[in-house]
Amino acid sequence: MRTFETTDDTKEEAKSERTEKIEEQKQKIQCIYCEAVLAEIEDEGPIVCLNCGKKAPYCEICKNIIVAGEKIVQVEACNHVFHKNHIQEWIKVKGTCPICKEQINEEHLRSFLPK
Repeated sequence: MRTFETTDDTKEEAKSERTEKIEEQKQKIQCIYCEAVLAEIEDEGPIVCLNCGKKAPYCEICKNIIVAGEKIVQVEACNHVFHKNHIQEWIKVKGTCPICKEQINEEHLRSFLPK
């Protein structure tokens, strides 16, 4: 059996890599309307972009905010917005909008273009 000794250098390197990944993720959190970086907010309320003033939508299925660069779709019948892959899987199982319970299928989805 081989054992590996962790040195201070490898610990520091691993910590540096984790910090780098966290910073990259923070930079990716951009408003879907104006692409401004969204600030971290401590409360549980809706996230509002400080640049354009619009409320950041969130996917009711995964409960995460929808940010610039993600594949998102809107249900034509009710205009609710979701991550594309999440609503596609949801439709296969439930066949309804998770918010308003409107009967839907994949033909009811359209690309969401922020205004």
